[in-house]
Amino acid sequence: AEQNGTIVTINNGTPFTLNAGQSQIFENASSADRILANAPILVTQFLKGRECNGTSPRKDDPSMFILNSTDQKISNVTFASPSSAVINSTTAINSFRLEGTL
Repeated sequence: AEQNGTIVTINNGTPFTLNAGQSQIFENASSADRILANAPILVTQFLKGRECNGTSPRKDDPSMFILNSTDQKISNVTFASPSSAVINSTTAINSFRLEGTL
């Protein structure tokens, strides 16, 4: 959180409060998540690499995405991803193209 007293809600769940510099870990997301806050926050998504589950001696390459807030989104972006994971606004899903395909 950027400011003290920042109230955050994930998927319309129970709100929680963060102070400046504090963070919250939200794990095991299985679908799109809606994260709302009453002050600026930074949301980062970590994708575990293949077999990077803490039980295998082999650790593969994980990924990290820093997510933009909806008021900072842009209409065109180029990115590289080791998998088919894509993050998009539900209101823009019909305009999303990957390599020219809807």
